[in-house]
Amino acid sequence: MADPDDLVEVEGTTSDIVPKRNCTSRIWLYFGFGINDTNQNKVLCRSCKRNVAAKNGNTSNLYAHLKVNHPIHYSQLQQKIRTNPKKTTNATSGNKTPQKNMCKGAGSDSNSTTSIQSNVQNTHQSSILSSMTYEKTSKRWVTLTNAITQCLAKDTLPFYTVEKSGFIKMLKTFDSRYNLPGRKYFSTAIPKLYQTVRDQVMEEVSEATYFAGTTDLWSSRTMEPYMSYTAHFIDRDWNLASKHLQTVFFPDDHTGENLAAGLKVYSVLDIGFIWL
Repeated sequence: MADPDDLVEVEGTTSDIVPKRNCTSRIWLYFGFGINDTNQNKVLCRSCKRNVAAKNGNTSNLYAHLKVNHPIHYSQLQQKIRTNPKKTTNATSGNKTPQKNMCKGAGSDSNSTTSIQSNVQNTHQSSILSSMTYEKTSKRWVTLTNAITQCLAKDTLPFYTVEKSGFIKMLKTFDSRYNLPGRKYFSTAIPKLYQTVRDQVMEEVSEATYFAGTTDLWSSRTMEPYMSYTAHFIDRDWNLASKHLQTVFFPDDHTGENLAAGLKVYSVLDIGFIWL
């Protein structure tokens, strides 16, 4: 029976391909011969079934084919050679029987070794995938980037936050495959987010029959005066909803006349107001 450490799962392996007789190299785990090729003259790849030239038993082309066309299997093979080089050839061990069995085991997988083969394959695939960054069109990249955009907008963080070393390190710790875009990306993403959220709020407010409004006069850290307006209403599910509609620079005195004039800014929402 084959040594479990030498067994691998080769995609597309079928009974139509038989192992090389008296093989002396692990590379033959991935290659074989047609079942009718009794003289074993035409080498076939177990994964893609293509013919690969291997004149006089030379395996250079086999390694090259595996590296170019099946990188996962090539990485798997290299790992085995590095971790246990003594099993690479019969000449090294001085015993042909184990290698002979090894090739036979690769050509006829049994139920008892299926789970071992799958685990080896999955481990190598996971290792390769973990070193690859997300494509910018992938669902994961879009989800993470949208979350960062919302964070910057909701917490009023400056764009250069995404270029700070601590912020970048934190995200890499959360997910090493994620590449954070620069401030230029977010300088356009946040205005788009604003427009999307504004449209959603406009739709919700427009469905309200009646609502009440409140104003808030406040100053920024640099002592610049602002006025904010919030609408309160009962939504279609009979829940109390509050939507902040707008904030404007308000340098005027806080008189009733000035407040009334400032509130008229919100008439662009096409909502019926009752001015008191």
